[in-house]
Amino acid sequence: MSFPDLQDMKNMTRLALRDCLITDQIPPYLGEMKKLKILDLSFNRLTGKIPESLQSLDSIDYMFLNDNLLSGEVPKGILNWKENVDLSYNNFTGSPPSTCQQNDVNFVSSYSSSKSSTIKNETEPKFYFVEYNGA
Repeated sequence: MSFPDLQDMKNMTRLALRDCLITDQIPPYLGEMKKLKILDLSFNRLTGKIPESLQSLDSIDYMFLNDNLLSGEVPKGILNWKENVDLSYNNFTGSPPSTCQQNDVNFVSSYSSSKSSTIKNETEPKFYFVEYNGA
């Protein structure tokens, strides 16, 4: 499944596409959703880097990108957030932080020296939730 086209939904406050078998990259336009409080893209098969644009989500309270196939370096702005961020179980490169828990960012098993990863093979999405307030 590819990432749904949500780029015109700028006033979204919660986006949860958890365990939806998405095999795409995280679209950079998510960083334009300035009212987003919760972003949950966990338990998919998302690939590529975390878009730099996600650093501009000033209102975010929780970001769950865990259990995907994300790679590359984690944007520095996300590393410095005080909000709850879960980046565990991905394939990030570069130097991991000095501890597994830095602020409220979870990196458990996020940095890998191999290119392979195992993701559960589910046949149906467990959770699909989009909340949109306004135009």
